[in-house]
Formats: sequence, structure tokens, C-alpha cells
Amino acid sequence: MSFIAATNLLGHVVLVEELIKANKLNNRVVFVSSEAARGIPIMGMKRPKLKTNSVNEITSVLDGSYFGEKFDPANAYGAVKYVGTLWTSFLARKHPNIDFVSVSPGATKGTAVADNVSPIMKFMFKYIMFGVVLPLRGMVHGIHKGAARYVEALNSPGIKSGDFYASAEGKVVGKMVEQSSIFPDLKNPSYQDNAYAAIHHFVDRSLTERKTPDLVLS
Repeated sequence: MSFIAATNLLGHVVLVEELIKANKLNNRVVFVSSEAARGIPIMGMKRPKLKTNSVNEITSVLDGSYFGEKFDPANAYGAVKYVGTLWTSFLARKHPNIDFVSVSPGATKGTAVADNVSPIMKFMFKYIMFGVVLPLRGMVHGIHKGAARYVEALNSPGIKSGDFYASAEGKVVGKMVEQSSIFPDLKNPSYQDNAYAAIHHFVDRSLTERKTPDLVLS
């Protein structure tokens, strides 16, 4: 699994699914997604348009091979968030007694989102895009507004399990709307099933390796 997929997805999946197994979740789970999961053209982030959304293709997104030599961290991030959003919607169907919702905080200034990219990309995102360009265009908000979206997702009765809420099409701030009307692939149950299976290609292997005791020869 690529670094981007591991940091944005692997631990989340293991934590949530282990809590479910232990019967420790009984209310609502919020997955932190992103507008990048349906594309942000104005920021140069393409919509994830997989050819088949098969298990193998989604697995290739998670291990990075899908992108080949034209690897772009921003587009890889969006594709990983897309897969995570599909996984969240799968869990909503698998566990109808628990609410599962994907939410984007929007374009939020002051986070560490660009800390693990190249120095050039970090400078562009942190000081040019989020520091100058987006504020001038009214396309960025502060941490408190980003966090308020999570509070709304946790407490609002209008939030529906299995849905993905983010900014309106063409926007990265403002009122949240459900995203499947913008990107219908998000609602495809087969794609959701395949995302779950692809993620577990890595999760199951990781858990198996963790549980395998060391062999000491003397």
C-alpha cells in the first residue's frame, strides 16, 4: 500500500472495523473525505475516473501502480479519498444499525495536509494556494469552519447514512451538499463492494503479519 493510502485509510479501516467487532460502535461514524474525491478542477485535481472500478483496479490505486510513471500526489490523494468514501458507504449497507457518513472539511487553512509532499509542492500548497490564491478568491476557510462540518455531520438529523457531504459543485467552501448528484459513481454498490475487498487485500495481510510470532532459531 502506498504511503498516501496508508496514512489516509489503512489505520481508519482497522480502527473502525475492530471497534465494530468489539461492539463498541453503535451511533455514527464520520470518515474525513475531501472534495478531491469527486475532483477539484480549479485546483488541478482531476475527478477519479477508473475504467472498471474492479477490485484489481482499486487495489492498484491503493498500491500506487495505477498511476504509473505519471504519479501526481494530489490526484493520488483524491483517488484514495474516493476509495475511502466508497468503503464508508459499503459499511452503511453492511451495518444498517450504525450511521456511516463521509464529510469533507472543505478547503481549510492551517492544517498539515501538505506536510508529507515534496518541498516544492508543500510550498505551493501552503504558501501560494492556501496563503494567497484561495483567500483572494474566497475559496478557503479557517479550521473552526472546517471542524464545524464534522459537528454538523455528527449531530444533524438531516445527515443520511451512506452519503457523502461536501461543498457544492465547483466550490470548496460554503454549504455542504450530498455529492452523488455530482459524481454518481459514489452511489454504485458494486464499486463500494469492490473498494471494501481491495482495502482488505492490504488490511488482512497487515493483520496477519502483525499476529505472526517471530521465529527464533538457536
